Amino acid sequence: MGTADGSPLAASPGRAVLVLGMHRSGTSAVAGALAECGLDLGSRLIEAAPDNPLGYFEHAEAVATDERLLDALDRSWDDVRPMPRDWLASAGAGQAGEAIRSTVLPDFAGARPWVIKDPRMCRLLPLWMHELVSARVEPLGLLVLRHPDEVAASLARRDGMHLRTARLLWLRHVVEAATAAPVRSAVVRYDEILRDPMPRMASISDALGLGLELHEARLRRFLRTEARHHRFDSVDADDEWHALALEAYQVLVSPGWRAAAAEIACKLAAVDDAHRDWIDALGMASREAERRRRGALEVSLQSQRRAETLQAALDQATGLARQHASALADLDRRDRQLASALAEAQALAHARLAEMEAMRGQLEALERAKAAAEELVARSMCEAGRLAGELEATQRALGAAEELVRQREQDVASLTADVSGRDAALSRAEALIAARTAEAEALGAELARTQAALADAQRIVADELEATQRALGAAEELVRQREQDVASLTADVSGRDAALSRAEALIAARTAEAEALGAELARTQAALADAQRIVAERLSECVAYARELERTQVALVAAEKLVLQRASEVESMALRLECDGLARRELQARLEAIEGRLADTEAARDQLMLERDAARTALERIRRARLWRAYARLAGLPRGQGHE
Repeated sequence: MGTADGSPLAASPGRAVLVLGMHRSGTSAVAGALAECGLDLGSRLIEAAPDNPLGYFEHAEAVATDERLLDALDRSWDDVRPMPRDWLASAGAGQAGEAIRSTVLPDFAGARPWVIKDPRMCRLLPLWMHELVSARVEPLGLLVLRHPDEVAASLARRDGMHLRTARLLWLRHVVEAATAAPVRSAVVRYDEILRDPMPRMASISDALGLGLELHEARLRRFLRTEARHHRFDSVDADDEWHALALEAYQVLVSPGWRAAAAEIACKLAAVDDAHRDWIDALGMASREAERRRRGALEVSLQSQRRAETLQAALDQATGLARQHASALADLDRRDRQLASALAEAQALAHARLAEMEAMRGQLEALERAKAAAEELVARSMCEAGRLAGELEATQRALGAAEELVRQREQDVASLTADVSGRDAALSRAEALIAARTAEAEALGAELARTQAALADAQRIVADELEATQRALGAAEELVRQREQDVASLTADVSGRDAALSRAEALIAARTAEAEALGAELARTQAALADAQRIVAERLSECVAYARELERTQVALVAAEKLVLQRASEVESMALRLECDGLARRELQARLEAIEGRLADTEAARDQLMLERDAARTALERIRRARLWRAYARLAGLPRGQGHE
């Protein structure tokens, strides 16, 4: 990587490269190549299209400004008529200048040079030059030339334009751009920059003083040769416009291209004067065709927008219908859930009622047991009362017997007093006393048995009373528990009844809502049917526009075949380059081996030099010895022999 002059990319603020050239002349490729070399294209570019897949590299606001100005001047991009007189002073030009100042120039406020490209600029160059100079921006011109027959063939294929019209249009753009080009400008041929981009981009950099960052691999990858679909080297002229276009193509790449451009402009003006009526008629026809095309495009866009609106309404209606269907499904699911909950509640209520009936039976049994216990207690109390009465009668009889004993004792005492005189009476009295004593003892034994029976009866009554009280307490506790259960069940049943009432109310509300949704669904379906009918009508209107696309599709298929062919050629070239790379790597390996052997040889040489120096040192020591001098005299060696 490096710049054309070895210096960093020139960073002078306020420098703009205007890429000029006819439509379909490779201006997009050149603008993109400049961007690859570090120039700024701005932030709002027009998107790529099928006829220019790499991209247009055109600033959207600049193109819109140029189109509005041409329309205000009753011109279009394909209008072959000369520009109106004094068009630069028109209201449309003033509005275009304001648009350039407000929408284009602010996007290039950075320090590095920037590039702007629009083929329409060729015919509007004086306005752009004026605005750039007024904004203290130095304009730099770069005119891109492509063979006029290649451009005409491309326009004929893309737009169905007549070759004669396309060549005249090429002359208008190229000659007007060349005659109004900035002081510092350069000219480049499209085929040369595709064939050998590095030297051409370096020449552009030097001519415009840009100091571009040149990346050969990136440039070659970007400037693909398959982008050039039509090739013409030299052809015979068909008419005077054709001849003038071929002449302009030859002379505008010469060093004196400015003077040549002025001469070509004079010749073009003469041809215009000779064919003024035909050119005006052709221009007005082109303008009318442009109006019709725009009208058809507007109708198509309106139809498309209506279709999109209807499709959106259709999608909305479909979505609403789906929502309604989903809501109905939710209502149905909720109804099933409520029915299931209601069935469960009813089953639970029946179970609770059965439990209540069973508890009522148990309560009645407990009440009967309680009544029996109370009756048993009452009988026990009656028996205890009876036994108490008998005990009281026995005690009264015992008192009477005791009182009788006292009376008898008194009588015995009275009779004892008369013992002496009444033995017979005493014997009778003793017999009577014995009889009374035996009776008293019998009464005492009876009393003891009565008291024991009373104690047993009291103990039995107490045990039965305690058992009865325990049973009564348990029965009362069970009754309280059953009463609590009955109260809980009653509350639960009341809650279930309330929930059942709410569920029935909710079911009624959901049913009403479902009926409303059904009515809304019917209206939506009716609107959907109307929308489908309107869409069908609009689609039938769009069939006519679809027929206009068939020719473009056929040409696109041919272009795709050509692209595949070029891709095959590129793959073959890549394969050859890969083979060359393998050979280059093999030579590099051999060179490295030779360099290794050379290094070993140099090391051996250095070692031999060291050994030679050591031998010389030893020889000098020997020559200095006396024995050597004696040997030299005997051998007749001259003095100093052996010294090098």
